[in-house]
Amino acid sequence: MKDKLDKPFLQRIFEKYVWDLSTKSATNPYNLKGTDAWARLVGFNDNFSEEPVNESRAHGLATVYTCINVRSQTVAALPINVYRETEQGKESLTDHPAYYPLAHQPNSYMTSANMFMTAMIHADSWGNSYIGINRSGRGAVSSLDLLNPWECESINIVDGNAYYNINGMVYPARDVLHFRWWSLDGLNGVSPIRQNAITMGKAIKAEKYSAMSIGQK
Repeated sequence: MKDKLDKPFLQRIFEKYVWDLSTKSATNPYNLKGTDAWARLVGFNDNFSEEPVNESRAHGLATVYTCINVRSQTVAALPINVYRETEQGKESLTDHPAYYPLAHQPNSYMTSANMFMTAMIHADSWGNSYIGINRSGRGAVSSLDLLNPWECESINIVDGNAYYNINGMVYPARDVLHFRWWSLDGLNGVSPIRQNAITMGKAIKAEKYSAMSIGQK
């Protein structure tokens, strides 16, 4: 179940990158995102190499690209099944509503292997991967949609339940498959690229000046 947020476009951009107006209450004042706004827009500056670091720039490093590619291709090649625990052991349920979307074709425009490969790229780069679950009128899984991690604006806890605010849509936790790297709050994964910004910035700087020196010869 998803609801479109009734907010003007500019307000959504402002709240996403600068100041979250929706969280204001007597006990929870405005959430000023401060200096992180510029980092999210153009990349994190590690203050040593003076090179902006973000996921897209890191993908240009051969080592980063190769590591992420090998891991994502490996995960994509693994078989996926739906199981039920019985006294005799695990029983594969090929007639379960979730089986076909998970194992073969999650939606009309990608295969299961493609979806999980991209999901792994998202997790290894942004620290989070989100897959939206679409359900039939009876609540059974009907299809799956890959969601962009850079469009996740917040995860809010309301009455003990988590709600994902992704690209102006609100998803209850039961309708999101969330794969995260290690986390500081148990909800949001930390980007391994931004967490290692000093190393990434040094590598980007070295590659840039190496290419420039070769180009001048």
